Amino acid sequence: HAKAIASAGADIIAIDATLRERPGGETVQDLIKQIHDTLGKPVMADVDTLESAIAAQAAGVDLVGTTLYGYTAQTSHLCPPGFGLLSQLVKHLDIPAICEGGIASPKMAQTALELGAYAVVVGTAITGIDLQVKAFVESLVN
Repeated sequence: HAKAIASAGADIIAIDATLRERPGGETVQDLIKQIHDTLGKPVMADVDTLESAIAAQAAGVDLVGTTLYGYTAQTSHLCPPGFGLLSQLVKHLDIPAICEGGIASPKMAQTALELGAYAVVVGTAITGIDLQVKAFVESLVN
């Protein structure tokens, strides 16, 4: 899949770098090496915890993102954005940390930057027009 993503024009290849078991026994380290060696692209590790981020850094990723915070069995009780995780990443890693997930306002993006995020990814807040329309309709109906 990484090759198709690179062929589509991606500058960075993001991978699930949580500590979950992978199909076929593939390791995060193998995947990172393959992407670096065959595609020449930087790799972003989508992580859920500080432990997975530390392991990803040791495996050779170029940057990490809080993307999977709140979306794994270990973090399902937590709600993005992962500002606490972001703070830990900035403090304990030597690579850039991206805040991704749950950024619903400019204030939240500013908070992420103030905490040391290298960059902030805003998704649903600006692309989820269907959710915004639904909220308006529900507000007007009720």
